[in-house]
Amino acid sequence: MAPTGGAGVVGMNLFRGVCCMVRHVKWLLPVVLMLWE
Repeated sequence: MAPTGGAGVVGMNLFRGVCCMVRHVKWLLPVVLMLWE
């Protein structure tokens, strides 16, 4: 079994990555919609 500390770090990195992606998508979405029209 992996130590909970390692799992916590992986979880935090994953969470941070998802947050970054969501932030980028939120910024890109209006631009993509403008270009799409």
